[in-house]
Amino acid sequence: MTGRLAATIAGVAAELSDSGREALVARLSSVTGPSGREATTLGDLVPSQAFRAAVSRLVGAWAAEAPGLTGPAMALALDAAAGSRRCAAAETKVQIVWTGPSTPAVAVRRTDRVLLELISSAERELWLVCFAVHKVPEIVAALQAAASRGVRMNLVLESAE
Repeated sequence: MTGRLAATIAGVAAELSDSGREALVARLSSVTGPSGREATTLGDLVPSQAFRAAVSRLVGAWAAEAPGLTGPAMALALDAAAGSRRCAAAETKVQIVWTGPSTPAVAVRRTDRVLLELISSAERELWLVCFAVHKVPEIVAALQAAASRGVRMNLVLESAE
């Protein structure tokens, strides 16, 4: 499988609704290849222009890049791409730290403690947008330790100047 076909499969898996993808996967299981009549009617499964366009891109890339692949192989690739996307989404965790005044609706934690916990627990990647961390030696040391662990950091920080 080529990079273009793999990218098209991943893109189509991301674009389609779960029900649309499931319908396409079910039908692909009985398709012999990208050139037959059954492949040309795949876009008719869901009455949506976006669905037809996505399926057209998929079948076009399939025919151009790997015409020897069977429908069941394409179904498996599409399901695998959707599964990978779900796993990646489940791993993503975003938390917003409120540093303003306490309110009944928002429980406040000390920002420096939250930052230290976040930086210390980072394993692969860290996105940090904050100000005045240069004034807190513990945070600077934690960032240096994370860099030493190989954590890829994306930082938007205020400078001392």
